Amino acid sequence: MRKLAVMAVTLLLTLPMAAQDAAKVIYIPGKQIDADIHKAKEATPGVATVDLVEHTPTHSAIVARRTTAGKAEVHEQISDVWCVLNGGAELVTGGSLTEAAKTEPGEIRGSGIASGDLQQIAKGDFVSIPAGVPHWIRKVDGKEFIYLVVKFQASAQDAGKVVFASARQMDADLHKLPLNEIGESEINLIERSPAHAAILLRRTAQGKAEVHEAQADAWYVIDGGCAFVTGGTVISGAPTAPGEIRGSGITGGEERVISKGDFARVPAGVPHWVKKIQGKEIVYMVVKYTEK
Repeated sequence: MRKLAVMAVTLLLTLPMAAQDAAKVIYIPGKQIDADIHKAKEATPGVATVDLVEHTPTHSAIVARRTTAGKAEVHEQISDVWCVLNGGAELVTGGSLTEAAKTEPGEIRGSGIASGDLQQIAKGDFVSIPAGVPHWIRKVDGKEFIYLVVKFQASAQDAGKVVFASARQMDADLHKLPLNEIGESEINLIERSPAHAAILLRRTAQGKAEVHEAQADAWYVIDGGCAFVTGGTVISGAPTAPGEIRGSGITGGEERVISKGDFARVPAGVPHWVKKIQGKEIVYMVVKYTEK
């Protein structure tokens, strides 16, 4: 796969993904994501991908662009979380693969799906596909379908159901929720576990500084923006739960403005802090997965 140029927070300049590792915070502007996926060569007919973070056996984050129907897929030990960036498609989940064949350990491909459930998905929609569940882009609506996928290790035995959430419904539900004492509301998009989560968040004010000792965060900004600080040292940090530290702010960190369409990855153990909201709010999806 083509490696995306990203800004490493510790270097303040653009580096190829090959120079990155799991210890680095990664910021990728939405305009860069769009430009790079449209430059990427097709790995297979009608499918191009770009790695946003390092691709490992336990996790990855990619942007994919499809112009035609693809192969039906099963990831035996990997769950997918999707956010549709542009276009639309017919997605079939469940059922069984037709003409199934194992292509590599833990990966099965087929020509299609029999007896699956059909769902129309479009820009802004969310999809969660648990490990072991067949899925297939049966048809691309219009000229292209572009989506962000965060993958993390999970067992089929522990996996839940396929989850679909439309952009309109997520926005309505989130804005109905009362804000807490620090100006935040959130919706769990999938069942939350110690190993992984997918959360939709709305913030209207400065938050607490955070450290997740064992979990990485993959952020995608849906609307608004903020001044986001990473690295450094948490001020007045204290444990709030096993593996979780909160504080009043960060000293010695690196500050960036992130806005609609941007992607960020914060590795496990790295302090991070929404320091200031740009405008009235920031709305973002965060996928959490075990990294250590």
